[in-house]
Amino acid sequence: MLNTSAHAVMVIGTLAAGGLFSVQLEGAQAHKTGLQIVITGTDGVLRIINPRAFQNKGDNEIAGMRGEDTTFAPLPVPVEYQTLAASDIDVSSKDTGYLYAAYGRDRRNGTAEASNFNDAVALHRMIDQVGATSAAFLRKAEG
Repeated sequence: MLNTSAHAVMVIGTLAAGGLFSVQLEGAQAHKTGLQIVITGTDGVLRIINPRAFQNKGDNEIAGMRGEDTTFAPLPVPVEYQTLAASDIDVSSKDTGYLYAAYGRDRRNGTAEASNFNDAVALHRMIDQVGATSAAFLRKAEG
């Protein structure tokens, strides 16, 4: 059976400062692999994983590797980022609480900590550009 809708995208490029990046996003997986983010830098590697991508009861596992390390070591979330009171609420619900708290601080302080409409527009422009670039690449490959 042929898939007629996109369930995955890969973007490879160069950052403004010259660093390279690659991002792969997948959806509608038969084998639910959850969230996996790996950021590799000059000084080490940061890994964020969760067995489920959404609707999580447990928080993401954050680990790092630096220098000559060969295994990941857990990294606790710094206390200054834990701005909500401790509770037994599942993490997905708590994430919504963090977002609303950030919206509240932005409104109160005139800041832009939380994403806003302009961020959404920029994201959709980027998604449109990825689609247009992919279509142009496929046309060139077929021609």
